[in-house]
Amino acid sequence: MRAILTTIIIGFLLGTTIFAQEQNYLSNQFLIQLNSDYEIKQLMARLEDYAPSSKWEAPQQLIPKMNIWLLKYQGGSPQEKLLNFFNQSSMVDIAQYNHKITLRSPAPPPAPTATTPNDPYFNNQWQYINTGASGGTAGVDLDADLAWDITTGGLTANNDTIVVAILDDGISHSQTDFGDNLWVNRAEIPNNGIDDDNNGYQDDYLGWNSLSNNDLISGGGHGTSVAGIIGAQGDNGIGVTGVNWNVKMMIIKNDFNTSEANVLIAYGYALTQRKIYNQTNGQQGAYVVATNASWGLNNGQPANAPLWCSFYDTLGSYGILNIAATANSNVNVDAVGDLPTACPSDYLVAVTNVNKLGNKELGAAYGSTSIDLGAFGSGVYTTKAPSSFGIFGGTSAASPHVAGAVALLYSGACSNFMAYSLVHPDSAALKMKSYLMNGVVGISDLNGTTVSGGYLNLFNSLGLCLNDCPSNACFAPYQVSTSNHIDTQVQINWVFPPTVNQAQYRYREQGGTWSSLVTIPIGQNNVVLNNLLACTNYEIQLNSLCGATVGNSTLYNFKTDGCCEAPTALNYTVVSSDSVLLNWNNLLAGNTYILSYLEMGTNNWQQISNISNNSYWLTNLNACSYYSATLQAICNNGDTTSYSDTINFVTQGCLSCSTINYCSANGSNTTHDWIDTFSVDNFKHASGNNNGYFFYSNVDIFLGKGDYHNISISQGKSFTEHVKIWLDINQDGDFMDANEEVYSTVMPVNTKTVQGSIIVPATSTLGITRMRVGLRWNNPPPNCGVTDAGEIEDYCVQIIPGTSTTTLPNHLSSIYVYPNPFSDNITMDMALAKPTNLTVAIYSATGQLMHHQTLLNQTTGSQSIHLKPQIPAGVYFLQISSPEGQVTKRIIKL
Repeated sequence: MRAILTTIIIGFLLGTTIFAQEQNYLSNQFLIQLNSDYEIKQLMARLEDYAPSSKWEAPQQLIPKMNIWLLKYQGGSPQEKLLNFFNQSSMVDIAQYNHKITLRSPAPPPAPTATTPNDPYFNNQWQYINTGASGGTAGVDLDADLAWDITTGGLTANNDTIVVAILDDGISHSQTDFGDNLWVNRAEIPNNGIDDDNNGYQDDYLGWNSLSNNDLISGGGHGTSVAGIIGAQGDNGIGVTGVNWNVKMMIIKNDFNTSEANVLIAYGYALTQRKIYNQTNGQQGAYVVATNASWGLNNGQPANAPLWCSFYDTLGSYGILNIAATANSNVNVDAVGDLPTACPSDYLVAVTNVNKLGNKELGAAYGSTSIDLGAFGSGVYTTKAPSSFGIFGGTSAASPHVAGAVALLYSGACSNFMAYSLVHPDSAALKMKSYLMNGVVGISDLNGTTVSGGYLNLFNSLGLCLNDCPSNACFAPYQVSTSNHIDTQVQINWVFPPTVNQAQYRYREQGGTWSSLVTIPIGQNNVVLNNLLACTNYEIQLNSLCGATVGNSTLYNFKTDGCCEAPTALNYTVVSSDSVLLNWNNLLAGNTYILSYLEMGTNNWQQISNISNNSYWLTNLNACSYYSATLQAICNNGDTTSYSDTINFVTQGCLSCSTINYCSANGSNTTHDWIDTFSVDNFKHASGNNNGYFFYSNVDIFLGKGDYHNISISQGKSFTEHVKIWLDINQDGDFMDANEEVYSTVMPVNTKTVQGSIIVPATSTLGITRMRVGLRWNNPPPNCGVTDAGEIEDYCVQIIPGTSTTTLPNHLSSIYVYPNPFSDNITMDMALAKPTNLTVAIYSATGQLMHHQTLLNQTTGSQSIHLKPQIPAGVYFLQISSPEGQVTKRIIKL
């Protein structure tokens, strides 16, 4: 029924309709997903060429380890023109506007009833057992009592802890009826300023706040009611019960009257935890089976939100089913649109609102293609913030009943199904959706206006799940991997499903003849293959064995070592003022290595040949100088490999920026307001409270000219703080020049850390200079003088050459590269304003140096230079450098 999508969005839609002519996106903002072959700095360089009159802010990466970015600009090109540019660029997979999101407000509540059974207000929860009181129709309910005879939630048959991610405006910690049903990240030590579990989120112990980048999840009147429907602890003598008496609820907070970018960030946290769970076989992460979104964008068009919509397919591929509330207005979303409930993803379940009479609520949307089913959401009784109970309604209340149902189904599924879900998490999620859809109670209001034609019934869906227990649980081994590679031998590793403990295998060269089947001893989860051919592609078939029964199989492809390929992992471990220790992975097929290195400001690559080990002390270097290095290998067969990736390093011996007399700056009254931790890229320093001023004199921060660098600032407390960063880009001893303020933001109250990026202007002077960081309560800090209620920190930094420049150096008045794409030869026509030496280099899309040559004594006037690089087909970057600068062109080899 639904198609594929890859993004995230959060918000609760208002009951009023947003008319089509109103702009439903933020001006001058884009969400883009980069092609994996490119870096954001390459796209930004191209943008500066395409739209030079537009001023771009530093891009924001929305989700750790995912190539999704938020771009903002001021002035210049029209937004429609830039969107067209992104859509036509080979660097960009998906581009869209950053849409606005709003909460889905509940309908006006009816007066509550006052009966009090087991949990004191359980009788008020008519959606579980509808007796017909208060104007309802008897039997129009979830049949929850029958479902709870089977399971009340919490754990799977294989003892996995079930987690539902609630993307909302937070929860009230004063609400006692959640009991121990709130998820916490046991792998994270709270408030120590460290990402203990290395998941990309620092101090995410209680969950995640996608606005403030911390785990401050408290608040949330809307989210508190939603969470109570999913998992208010049952049978505890307090308040009400949720669909699950026991379940873990992962709270991901945003105000959700927000933007699409923040939606992606929020969904990304749930995705990250489930990915880690899958990758570690449940040892880390969280078993997130469902997300709930009781918010959205009225009249939103899926065609305009490809990132948001496609993200549901990404979530589903890891086993997460995503539940969303549709609009609180009587519209056909198939016709007028809605986000996210009109998104065409199989892993999205769109929910409308049904009342206690068994009718669709008049003020609720519908759609025979987009809306999957109804659920009870009119005047349901649940938890309220801060610590009470009461009526909550609208599609916002209908959706969490379905999200809770997904968790309940996983707790009732048989052990064979759970084994299946480990091997096929995406398919298991779709099966759960089918149980929801096929278990509905049909009603005329939803017949022809929804996909299923009915409303949720817990008992029916649970019965379908129980009856679909796989009889053959001999599932294939999964998470197949290799280790201990050499040219003639490799170890194959795998994980058994809980129902299997033995396998057999056979292997072959790809396209060749299979070997005989070999049975592996019980419990052994790896095998070593010997007598293989070097640098050859193989495939192995692994069959599960269950007694005498041969079960399912899986195919896995691998390649043996011994290829004559470029060396990998070139790096440095020790740097002094005149030398550096370089290391790289040993190349099995390599005999000797050739090291090439270049000092900044020169055009001649130096070479050292006949290196026999996979490390080398490079000596006789100049102090405080910037170098590039790359590596080739001479293989045993006499062939020479292509170049490795190029690395850059700076030798020690740089003078401190303390020798420059900058204006005095310091803070005062720092009891509550100070910079606790500051980081730039991989540099991080926790300075703590320094009574107003701190100076870091070592040169440990290297900033690429024209490049973007990630920064993070943590405050000592949690007040409203203004933050600014200045960079002395021309090394004149002040921060007063144009473009020297490189960062400015406000940390809202209860925000511990802000993250962003800075742009080092392309006009910056290379060398040692100073960066100043200021934090001040309630007002912007000055770059000189006294900062009341705040702190100033100074850091010595070195500005080094960036990845490329976007304007021609002074000696080049024009340059033209053709043909492009090219198949064999490529020509550079250029006009030189004066004689110069040129270096021509060709880099792969991943930064690997593929070709370089030095062109000495190029004369003034027009030059035509012909190249015939021996490189495979693909996308490359042609870099032309001189002592005055460099220019980079994108080229394609056919």
